[in-house]
Amino acid sequence: MHSLTTSVGNLKKDMFMLWKIYFAWHCCTGMELLSFQTVQRSAEGDTQVKKRQQAIVGFLEANRISFEEVDITMLENRRLWMYRNIPEEKRPEKGNPLPPQIFNGDDYCGDYEDFFQSKEMNTVFSFLRLPPVKDSES
Repeated sequence: MHSLTTSVGNLKKDMFMLWKIYFAWHCCTGMELLSFQTVQRSAEGDTQVKKRQQAIVGFLEANRISFEEVDITMLENRRLWMYRNIPEEKRPEKGNPLPPQIFNGDDYCGDYEDFFQSKEMNTVFSFLRLPPVKDSES
C-alpha cells in the first residue's frame, strides 16, 4: 500500500524537498522483508528529477512492491547519512550526488541511471536486491 506523508506546499524556486522512500517486498515463500530506501529531491520546474521519481515509483507500484514516502526535508542526519553511504566512485567531483539514490538497507544499489539500465537489461530485481519474480506458466 502506498502511503504518502510528504507535504509539498508552496516551495520557492530556490528551495528543494528531499524525502526517503521505504520499500518492502513480501516474498511469496514466507514473511521475509527487505527494506529499501531512496532519497529524492524535487524543486519547482525540475521536471527531470520528477520524471525520474515517477519512473521508480511507477515501477514499484506496477510490481506491487509496497513503500512509504517520508519527508526528510529538514532531517539533516538522514541527508548526511545518504551522502556518507554513496560510494566514492558515484560521488560528483563537486557538490552532492543528485537524487534519486537507491539503497537496500545500508547497501547502496545505485542512482537513477543504474536503475534505468537495470530495467533495460531486465535485471531490476537483482539491482534492488529482490528475489526474482517467477513468470507464471500458462
